[in-house]
Amino acid sequence: MAKCGREQFSHEILYLADGQYYSHYLLAREMAKILNENYCVTFLIATYEGKNTHHVNLVQEVQNLLSEDIKAILLPIDQEYENSKFYTSGVGRLPSNWDQENITTNLDIYWKMTECRSVTFFQTVIKNVPVYVDGRDYGIFEWLKHQNYQLGIAEIGSITSGFALFNELGIEKTIATTATPAIPVFYHFLGLKIPIDVPEHYSASKGDGLKNAKIRIPGSPRQIQNNNYYNELIRKFTEIYDTDYEQNYNVQLINSSAMPLKPFKSPRALFSSVKYFLVNHSELAAYPRDLNNKIKFIGGIAIGDQMLENYRAKDLHNNDYLTDGAWNNNVECVGFLSIGTLASFNGIDQEKLNTMYRALGKHPECHFLIRIDRAHFPNDQQKQHFNLNNVEFINENIPQQEILAQKNTKIAIIHCGQNSLTEALYAGVPVICIPLLGDQRYNASVVEYLQVGIWVQAPHFHQQFEYALNKILKKRNVWNKIFKKRDSYKQNVKKLARRLNDPNRDKSKEIFLQAVRDALNDDDEASSPVHNEDIQFEYKFGRGL
Repeated sequence: MAKCGREQFSHEILYLADGQYYSHYLLAREMAKILNENYCVTFLIATYEGKNTHHVNLVQEVQNLLSEDIKAILLPIDQEYENSKFYTSGVGRLPSNWDQENITTNLDIYWKMTECRSVTFFQTVIKNVPVYVDGRDYGIFEWLKHQNYQLGIAEIGSITSGFALFNELGIEKTIATTATPAIPVFYHFLGLKIPIDVPEHYSASKGDGLKNAKIRIPGSPRQIQNNNYYNELIRKFTEIYDTDYEQNYNVQLINSSAMPLKPFKSPRALFSSVKYFLVNHSELAAYPRDLNNKIKFIGGIAIGDQMLENYRAKDLHNNDYLTDGAWNNNVECVGFLSIGTLASFNGIDQEKLNTMYRALGKHPECHFLIRIDRAHFPNDQQKQHFNLNNVEFINENIPQQEILAQKNTKIAIIHCGQNSLTEALYAGVPVICIPLLGDQRYNASVVEYLQVGIWVQAPHFHQQFEYALNKILKKRNVWNKIFKKRDSYKQNVKKLARRLNDPNRDKSKEIFLQAVRDALNDDDEASSPVHNEDIQFEYKFGRGL
């Protein structure tokens, strides 16, 4: 850590990361690496025994980050409180299921997780659990108190109680991030209006993003339903982050600490005081909504500089990108199916599998790479029956970024997690979205709104997938050529990709670094007022059709 003693690295930053979910960890790691170019960074990674992401080895990650002069530390989270909430009922993760649609906020597990994440990180630290730093063991709370951090960064919703830690350590300048589209309650906490004709984060429905959507009609059953989901979401978050938090704080936190703690502040108040709120998507790839100066969009930052340059070369200059990750670059058309790190094929039945086999086999001009559980691989008889010579089935990670950078990649079939969607949009590839949990429904609705792909509902996959695939991969026939009809999804996503990759547009990396610089230089100690007013709704689409 020699560089942290150099004058040009005088600012020290404490960055808190979640080791349970890969997409969240990936964003935090990439941002910590960017900071490391100009600042001294402590990267404190929350680990959960038996529940960490299996897509990276966190022990090896620490070694790699240490070699890059990032002070990476593993913090084993005390799970006693979480276990008391979850494991009496045998619940551990949000479910993904192909035979029914899940609205995450209808699940009790989601609210238990939200409550736990408002407590557990801070609770673990103030118990002064031992961690390995600089070649020896320290009590983490005692060690952190001896550091001199000028800025704290953590993901709200994932490391929510990290902001209580920043307050306890006297870190007055903080930045909140989110690896997904921001949950509407955080816009509300910042005093912003909520667009009633834009679907709520978790309860978006197929068709909400279309121009003739019922959600845009004032007083329609769908808009009333959307209103109810907004009100319930914000009410429950307000309880957990504000009205009920003090009791939880006293029971779970005060009693955990061997040292006296500072006066209580709620997560809502601490979030309201952040210098910036960084959201992991582009403002170009989103519904319209009210914003303020605290909100910055950093979509694309997790892709990395080199791959972003490859996407720009493809979209702006029609250059191809070929590495060992290239796949069937010598064919007319390539597509792939991958449903991310959290979703699964639980509940998929043979009818849905046969639909997929049949639809893929009807496009021999296109070669498909399908990531799926080995139990669902077609047998030799099925391969012959459905003419699957153009399809490769694998049960391992797909080099998704590299395939998207190929000029011949024509379609991405994804779950619409934020990182996968961002990669496809920057690469200019239309998508079929099969949302299964969390924010994926909202992202699929954004895809509809942008007209860059099609939402296929997992329970109705056997009825919707073949149509969607045919519509995106349609060949231009004679009549299309005569009347100059375009493949709209392809054209729309290409147009969006050119805007995202415009060299004159501020890059997400620079937006992030500017926010950090401004936060460090902002010496205004006045806290932002906590927004305690009722929800203010507004229309973004002209009060209906």
